[in-house]
Order: sequence, then structure tokens, then C-alpha cells
Amino acid sequence: MGGIKKLCLSIIALLFLAAPAHAAFPSVATTNTSTSSSRTTSHTVSLPASIAAGDRLICMSGWNESFGATSPSWPAGWTQKTFQANGSSTSLEVRERFADGSEGASITVTTSASTRAAHVCYRITGAHTTLPIEVGTAATGSSANPDPPSLTPSWGADDILWIAIAQTIAGVSYTGDPASYANGLTADATNGSSGSSIRVVRRTLNAANENPGTFTVTSNPWVAQTIAVPSAAAGASGYSSRRAFRGGP
Repeated sequence: MGGIKKLCLSIIALLFLAAPAHAAFPSVATTNTSTSSSRTTSHTVSLPASIAAGDRLICMSGWNESFGATSPSWPAGWTQKTFQANGSSTSLEVRERFADGSEGASITVTTSASTRAAHVCYRITGAHTTLPIEVGTAATGSSANPDPPSLTPSWGADDILWIAIAQTIAGVSYTGDPASYANGLTADATNGSSGSSIRVVRRTLNAANENPGTFTVTSNPWVAQTIAVPSAAAGASGYSSRRAFRGGP
């Protein structure tokens, strides 16, 4: 009987050794915001400080135009993850880049029409080195409660950095964020009612799905989005089952 018990303990120990090491949640290391308050086709987007090779960069932009069939033109290496307009006067865009350390302090983005813009950019450490971020189906509306969509990332349950975004007209007041989300950043390209305003909040949560609550803002047309940033261990075989067996990290 003792031999069977020892064999079982040996098998359990081998399973733990074979399972991937638990990774920490991705972390927002530095941030930056910038705006184009006057109409222009050339927009300076300020990047976060201390960018190093291997960092994950995410820039979230609110544009005061829909741009028709075209979208803003970014430098090489910035991958568009979502672009959604609401009517003809407001749109939200998210771009991602795997940093190589050559990014500098800012980039220039060009638009097909003169417009105003507001940007929030994150530098993230501890994220997966190859899996891209995933986004929901952008939501639109006209009310006081921008509602980011539900999102179920393809890699399954993981230590995920979740990001919720509300984009609307400039000069609004944000008076409430989705429950459990914090560290809000707002960029507002104010120019009467024709500018652009964006607010970004975040949380960490191990889950396979997330549906953020609503923002509260001065009633206006809006676009809302949800982003999931995968941890270094996302998608690794045995990772989720190991967490379930242990009951935690």
C-alpha cells in the first residue's frame, strides 16, 4: 500500500514540474497622453517613457472624424486592432506594437482629413512575447453610459490585463468608471463640441471572459471597447488546469 502511495505522490510531483511556471499578470509600467486640439492631418502621439525591447505598446486613439473607407496612417510595426466610427464625427482606434527599443519619445500619425485627436498609450511588461492582444466587437451608442463589450479571448482563462475604453465628444465629464476598474486616464482634445475625448481604465483578473460595466459621462455619441492582454504563460498546456488544481496562483 505504501508503494502505491509513493508512486501517486511521484506522479503528482512530476505533473507540477512539467507544468509551466505561473506567470504574473501583465503590468502597465508607464503611460502617456497627447492631443491634437486644432484640426490637422499630422498628429504627434506621445509614447510612454523607458521603452525597451520586448515591451508591449498599446495606443488608444479617439478621432473627431469617421474617415469613410480609410483609417489613419501609422508608422510601420503598429498593428491596427480595432477601428470603429459612430456616425460621421467620432471614432475609436487601437494599435499595438511589440517594442524593439527604437521607438523614441513619439510617433507621427497622418490622417486623410484634418481632424482633432486624443491618445492614451501604455507600455506593458510581463505580457506574452508573441500572442497579440485581443479586442471585442466595438460598441456604439448615444447616451450617458458607454458600455464596453464582452470579450472571450481565444487563449482561455489566464492572468489577463483587461482594459476598458470610452471615446466620445470633447469637453465631457466622466463621473463613473466600470466597477473594479481603476487607474483612469483621460485625454481631451477640447474645442467646443467638435473635439475628441477618450478615457481608459484597467484591471487584472484571471478569467476566460470579461464584460466590463458602463462608464458614466455627459450624454453624447460614443464608442466603447474592451481589450485583453495575455500573460507570459497564456495558452501554455496545463497552465489553467494547474491553477484550478491548486486553487489559485
